[in-house]
Amino acid sequence: MTRLLRYPFTYSALLQPLPFPPTLARAAASFKRMSRSTTGSSQHSSSPDSSGSSPVNKIFQRYARQKRMSETCRKWKPIPSAVRRDPDDVQFTLMSYNILAQDLLEMHEDLYEQHDQVTLSWPHRYDRLLAEINLVRPDILCLQEMQDDHKAQFSSGLSNFKYEMILKKRTGDKPDGCAIFYRRDLFELVDYHDVEYYQPGVKVRTRFQYILSFITQ
Repeated sequence: MTRLLRYPFTYSALLQPLPFPPTLARAAASFKRMSRSTTGSSQHSSSPDSSGSSPVNKIFQRYARQKRMSETCRKWKPIPSAVRRDPDDVQFTLMSYNILAQDLLEMHEDLYEQHDQVTLSWPHRYDRLLAEINLVRPDILCLQEMQDDHKAQFSSGLSNFKYEMILKKRTGDKPDGCAIFYRRDLFELVDYHDVEYYQPGVKVRTRFQYILSFITQ
């Protein structure tokens, strides 16, 4: 059972799209990664090219292109809102995403050999995941296959949303787990539970399954 605080504002305000890219800091971080990976001096990397467009401008253009693709290429299915049983009921948005742990991707590279290797790199994938989350900006975000060593990166990248995070790592030596982000300005955590499905003697296919649940008010 989930208990929610009443919102002291109009919910429709939450559905307005964010500026894209989300922050100049995100573009600057991407620019630094680009500069490090570009051959030649850092001065040459940061200077405008012959067309007059700087690497930072290219990053902004890339984010804008990602936004257009998400809005035009992806087909969203509208779902009617449920009938409110109580006039005090509130609405909230929830997003669930299996982001494919980078360590698992690299352990099974043969599955992705037909893909562009640049797009499989973690900096590239992380930028696009952040762009997607910023576009939806859910009140509650559930991520599967999130690596433990990526939690600080996500917490920093999503800091504008005032998220609190709960992470449950998989049983055993697997690097990933389930994470739940919730907006602390909308929800107050009452309790949460780690549920281990691991039982000795259970088949490998199910032995590392787990669940993370939480209760808010």
